[in-house]
Amino acid sequence: MSKSFTRPLTATPFEPTSVEKPSGKNSYSRLITWFGIVLVGSILLFILLARSVYVDAEPIDGIVGLDGGFSISIGKRYLAIPGDYRIAIDRDGYVGVDDAVSVSWDSVQNFHYRLEKLPGSLSLSATDNAAGLVYMNGRLRGRLPLQVDELEAGTYRLRVTADGYLPYDQELLVEGMGTHQNVELALIANGARISVESNPGGATFSVNGKELGTTPFKGVIPPGSAEFTLAHTGYKSWNDLAIVKVGDEISLGEISLLPAAGVLEISSTPDGAAVTLNDEYRGTTPLSVAMPDESEHQIEIYKDGYQRLVRRMSIAKQSKERLIVELARSSGAVVFEANLDDAEVVIDQRSYGKVNQTISLPTRAHQILIRKTGYRDFVTSVTPREGVEQLVRAELVSLQSAAASLALVTNNSIDMQLKLLRPTDTFRIGAPRREQGRQANEVERTIKLSRPYYISTHEVTNTEFKRFLP
Repeated sequence: MSKSFTRPLTATPFEPTSVEKPSGKNSYSRLITWFGIVLVGSILLFILLARSVYVDAEPIDGIVGLDGGFSISIGKRYLAIPGDYRIAIDRDGYVGVDDAVSVSWDSVQNFHYRLEKLPGSLSLSATDNAAGLVYMNGRLRGRLPLQVDELEAGTYRLRVTADGYLPYDQELLVEGMGTHQNVELALIANGARISVESNPGGATFSVNGKELGTTPFKGVIPPGSAEFTLAHTGYKSWNDLAIVKVGDEISLGEISLLPAAGVLEISSTPDGAAVTLNDEYRGTTPLSVAMPDESEHQIEIYKDGYQRLVRRMSIAKQSKERLIVELARSSGAVVFEANLDDAEVVIDQRSYGKVNQTISLPTRAHQILIRKTGYRDFVTSVTPREGVEQLVRAELVSLQSAAASLALVTNNSIDMQLKLLRPTDTFRIGAPRREQGRQANEVERTIKLSRPYYISTHEVTNTEFKRFLP
């Protein structure tokens, strides 16, 4: 038998079952873990693939950089993945390096660079402002004082030669690196040091005729007898004499120059005329003549073939005047005669026709030749004079008559014996075709003389030739 129980049911509030959410801290930790794994793996891979690269430079304190690709610097050594890179090195005063290199798979690689210094500049001067010639490593670089730019660093053999000083030889270290060096050379005098001033300044100072500079002047002059000269335009020259010894210190002090007399500049047409001042020869035109004083002086200008010109002039001190003259031609009559009417007259290598004529010639020396074929030439000279008629007469002698009077054998001034060959004589010169050593131009031919001729009877010796032509 079954039993049933009846209980009353009561309502209760609904409460859902809670579900646990995942924590945010756990997700971040996993991300860090994965990043660390990747980083460590990358480092291990870099260490595995990277190669050791050493970059060395002289001097050692340059700034070194390895650019391109992937690398890590550890002092002067780099760990770099193989590939293409650029090495850059920079240091003040040196030429920089920018070099393309390739890092290979070799475990260790070294790159060494020697930096070159930048050029420098140099100024050279000498005591007493000596103007000597400067040689560097045997090459002429100029004259003191000297400025040399873009000069490579290094040691140079320096040599300086200057008048009045001993040669200067020394090694010179040029620092370069973009710096400028000033070097003053202490030259040793090979004579006496001298100083001179003038009033007014700017006068040319000369010793024994050689110009050394302008006042105020300081320099060195060689030992021995010395003539000092100061010259200045518009002033009289100053002169003095002295005996100079090595090591002397000569101070001439200040020389006051006196105003010069006037200057006369003379030119003529034609040029080359002789000039005298008060009967003293001064030279030929064009010419500048210093007048002795302000009084009147006589100037004469003359030239062969022209009339003499005389002027009297006076010029004030420190003034300049010009005298321009045109000389008038001067001529004289010369009569030419000969014992043969058809003889030819040649004057200064120019033919004037037959004799028995009067010719007007400039009043200067002329060379005269009167000739006719078959007769000995008549040679003389004549200087015509204005207003005076002169006579030149020639007695021509035939060549046969002249030859007949000549000696068959005679001796010359150095005692060589000579034999006469007359115009009627003939002889052969050259060499036969079959003669050994014959030249192509030694053709045999017969020679007939047109005038008397002397020839030595023996060969000319060396001693005789030296007496003829020392």
